[in-house]
Amino acid sequence: MESGSGSRRSRPVRVVWIAAAGFLLVAFFIYLGFPYDRLADVVAAEASQSTPIQLRIAGMGPRLGLAGPGIELTGVRATWEGETLMLDYARLRPAWSLAWLRGQPVVHAEVAGPMGDGWGTVGTDGRWKADLRDVDLARMPLGRLWPGSDLTGRADASLDLRRVEEGVQGALTFEARDGSLAAPGLPVAIPYDRLSGELEIGGDALVSVKAFQLEGPLVSAELSGSIGRARSFQAAPLRLQLRLTADPSLRAPLEQAGLRIGRDGSARLHISGTPSRPLVR
Repeated sequence: MESGSGSRRSRPVRVVWIAAAGFLLVAFFIYLGFPYDRLADVVAAEASQSTPIQLRIAGMGPRLGLAGPGIELTGVRATWEGETLMLDYARLRPAWSLAWLRGQPVVHAEVAGPMGDGWGTVGTDGRWKADLRDVDLARMPLGRLWPGSDLTGRADASLDLRRVEEGVQGALTFEARDGSLAAPGLPVAIPYDRLSGELEIGGDALVSVKAFQLEGPLVSAELSGSIGRARSFQAAPLRLQLRLTADPSLRAPLEQAGLRIGRDGSARLHISGTPSRPLVR
């Protein structure tokens, strides 16, 4: 009798497991057979209408991986204010995070394209964490943000940003190699072997420079200070201190640009004014 009673009690459990397995199987086939190409057109059209970004997606489909099911977008092209970002692919899937239990979904993203590769997480709480690898700095629109500036080389970077009432706040660290740096006030572009930095974004200033070092064949430099808040980046107040050691061959052109360089090629400079009109003394 007890055996029969236990068997009857186990039947509802088996029914629940069978129903759950059937539901997951149906959901899996829906996931595989969903008309993603139509969804890609809808997403691109909605992004173009609701944001200043013109978005094109060549293809969209399911992607299965060890970390779980996701979606892969291919041939992504985003254009904003004349600048274009192209991605070979963008892969999205739910991220393994306890934030889901708090009702705050987190998405894991992985992208690759001509500009470089990246991976990280984006949460509905406004936090964005990412690692970037082998980024082509020459493709970044630095000259558009800061006319007269230019940056080349390849870089790796890590960022941890979150959205706050004042805008964006967080940290950015980077290390670049084998490139050159040009900025308003410099007579020539400065080649470097290694360029590294740690920036704090937001807070009391627009950007606080915690560390910034340039090591090159002609110049070695360290920068610290901050860029204050303003209505536009061009009008932001500069409060920066620069220590550099220049090769003797650069002493004359640097002095012609108004920089006071010691006989040993070293200098301690204070940079004020704004990005559009920097004052160096």
